[in-house]
Amino acid sequence: VAFATWRYGGMSMGAVTYEQMKQRQAMPLEAKIRFTEQRIKAWYLHYHGAVYVSYSGGKDSTVLLDITRRLFPDVPAVFCDTGLEYPEVREIALKNADVVLKPEMTFKVSRSSRIGVKER
Repeated sequence: VAFATWRYGGMSMGAVTYEQMKQRQAMPLEAKIRFTEQRIKAWYLHYHGAVYVSYSGGKDSTVLLDITRRLFPDVPAVFCDTGLEYPEVREIALKNADVVLKPEMTFKVSRSSRIGVKER
């Protein structure tokens, strides 16, 4: 039974069973990095370099950006500044992002809506 099917746009990266996922989690760090590099190369080549890294400033996207930039230094980092980020993480994201998007809509929840009061 497939646990997940990985897709990048229309490009199927194949189904992953629970057993495969557990095996990959147990791999040594260097093997995980090589595996990730192979996936990044396939993704980059499939889209002819017209790609970006969705960058949050957190540890996972920072590692992904580092590995990607070691292979393809031209890949931009795109940060979507929702206003919900921790200040320290937001600072890192703003420092490292090539593109910063600021959504027109707010993602913040007002105090009155959290306690069930309807705003007028």
